[in-house]
Amino acid sequence: MNVQDHQARLDAAGHILLNFQRLVNAAGAAKKGIRSNRGALPGEVTTLTQLKLLMQPLLGSMVFEVGPETLPEAELIAEGGVAIFDQRQRQFVDECVVDAIGLVRVAHQIGPNADEGEFIQLVQEGGPRVASAVREFARGVEQADFEVDLEWREPSHETQRATFNKADAALVRQLVVARELDQEQVSLAGTLVTLSTRDRWQLDIGDDHIVVIDATALPNAVDVTQFHLTGRIKIQAVPMVRELPGGGTVTTYRAVNATPLDDDEQGS
Repeated sequence: MNVQDHQARLDAAGHILLNFQRLVNAAGAAKKGIRSNRGALPGEVTTLTQLKLLMQPLLGSMVFEVGPETLPEAELIAEGGVAIFDQRQRQFVDECVVDAIGLVRVAHQIGPNADEGEFIQLVQEGGPRVASAVREFARGVEQADFEVDLEWREPSHETQRATFNKADAALVRQLVVARELDQEQVSLAGTLVTLSTRDRWQLDIGDDHIVVIDATALPNAVDVTQFHLTGRIKIQAVPMVRELPGGGTVTTYRAVNATPLDDDEQGS
């Protein structure tokens, strides 16, 4: 990290390191087919993608040296329990870090036509978890007073490098939020408890669990007059999580589509 006056705030540096670890975790999850942003990751993924830290100070910079926590011989085991020491064999964490650095490198190169660029495509392929991780990584860099230089070395493989500065971070965060790349839709089926033309609805999704639906974002093509109280409907919605002042969270849902349930679906 290139810093001013040979120093940086501990919380800022820690925030960036934490969110780079989360980005590596998310890259690993995407490789395992886990793209949802909901729920904890399996222990196997977090174990195999865990990095450890050694710090070496240099003039004008703060150099954090990281490496896999899992030793190669603990992961690369051939049949019969024999450890593989072939340097061409890669650990899972190597692949994940390379993916994370590749995403950061592409983010540094975003051009004026961002929607047609590689960054949006890579984030969409990674899913909401990767999008949330790169958004938070960017937020940390944006709030800090330094830029980040990433480098990953592997035996028998090309060294991977990327630079990420405050301007890159601001653009990445804005893109993820504006394109809603970190959002994921859920399907809710239930009975309407309250209903207004274009406002907040209440939906009983079972077991007396009532959720609040913001219907203001429904497209005009959705005819809300077809719905009625006690009627059963299916809603495609984006969860909106809000933190409470005293701790905890409350989740509401922003509807993006709504359809009445047919007789077969109502009976299921």
